[in-house]
Amino acid sequence: TLNWSGASRASGYELMKYNASTKLWEKVGSTKNLSYKIAGVSSGKKDNYAIRAYRTVGGQNFYSKMVTLETATLPQNANNMIIKDVSTTGYTLKWSRVSGAESYEVERYNASSGTWRLLKKTTGTTLVISDRTAAQKNTYRVRAVLKAGGKEYKGAYLKKRFTTKPAQVTGFTYTRPGKGYMTFRWNKVSGAKKY
Repeated sequence: TLNWSGASRASGYELMKYNASTKLWEKVGSTKNLSYKIAGVSSGKKDNYAIRAYRTVGGQNFYSKMVTLETATLPQNANNMIIKDVSTTGYTLKWSRVSGAESYEVERYNASSGTWRLLKKTTGTTLVISDRTAAQKNTYRVRAVLKAGGKEYKGAYLKKRFTTKPAQVTGFTYTRPGKGYMTFRWNKVSGAKKY
C-alpha cells in the first residue's frame, strides 16, 4: 500500500508506474484518498511509482509536479540450505538463489548468550565455515535481502542445524581372540553417537 500526505485544495491524486521497457510513466489509477493498494505484484520485484495531485476547475484538471518513489515487494523465503565439504573444523553452507534477491544475511545462533550473530552479508549462495571443532553442532539461518528507495526488504529466515565430522578414532586395538570371536577396543570420541 502506497501512502502520501494530502495536498491543499487538491481534488484528487493520480498514481503512475514507470514502464522500464517503454521508458514511459503509465497511469495506474486516480483516487481521492491518501493511500492506494497495489495488488498482484510478484515477490522480490522493484518498481518506481509517481504521485501527483490535481485540482479540477471548470471540468479541466490542473496537475502538480510528480513525486517519485522506488519500492519493492518482499523477496521469497530462502530455501534448500545444505552443507557440503564437511570436515572436523567446518563445512560450506549452501542455499538456493532467491529470485530478485540482491544479497543474503547468514547468522549463527550462540547458545551461551541466546542471541544470533551475523556472520556475513553476501551476494553469493555459499559461505565457508572454518572455525568449528570436531562434532560441534550449530544452528544457522539465512534470509534474502533486496534494497529499494534506500530501504531494505527482507524475506523470512530459513533455519537449520548442522554438525562437523567427529574426530578420528584413536587407540584402536584388540584383545587376545577366543574361540570364534575377537574383541576390539578404542578410545571414546567426543560427540560421537555411534561407531
